[in-house]
Amino acid sequence: MLLAISVVVVPSAVATTDYNRQAAANYALSNWNNNVDGSSYFNPYDCTNFVSNCVKAGGWTETYEPSNYWQHFWRRANAYAWYSVSSENWYSYNWGGAENFGNFISCSNRGWVRSLNHHPWSQYFKTGDIVQIDNTNDGIQDHTMIVTAVGHDELYMTYHSSNTINKPLTQIIHEVRNEYPEYPNAYFTGYNLYDDF
Repeated sequence: MLLAISVVVVPSAVATTDYNRQAAANYALSNWNNNVDGSSYFNPYDCTNFVSNCVKAGGWTETYEPSNYWQHFWRRANAYAWYSVSSENWYSYNWGGAENFGNFISCSNRGWVRSLNHHPWSQYFKTGDIVQIDNTNDGIQDHTMIVTAVGHDELYMTYHSSNTINKPLTQIIHEVRNEYPEYPNAYFTGYNLYDDF
């Protein structure tokens, strides 16, 4: 005689991390013209390091943080590694590289790509979201900015590399495409970050 046994697996509660958008924006607004952890390592190209510090202030948790140099050496290029050990100048590629950071947002389920073609932007983006620029439209992101305010059909960006606070995205797009002859086809990508992940 065979017995039929049913097993019901009930998943345990999954811990999530809340993203505090306003805390991320406040950090950006308070430090837009200051060096932050890692600035001296990444300068003059500190934009993604700056945004990483902002979202960390908003509650993002670091992943795959190494405890020794060899762990860092092997983990730094991992697609899921996002960490900074500034006392040792150890940074994952996702922490400080624009292209890597954009990929990390998607592959880590912390956000998703949102087209900037939808208007008004205020319906699709929130404070604490991210915008990146691919200067030459070659498929590789070159610059990272954080949304620090949202107005009617306008996003206000704060960023490092050329320390800037609350600059309208429409002005940035116009300047990049019209005042830099080497970037006439610059492509802008938005990222909606999840409120919890």
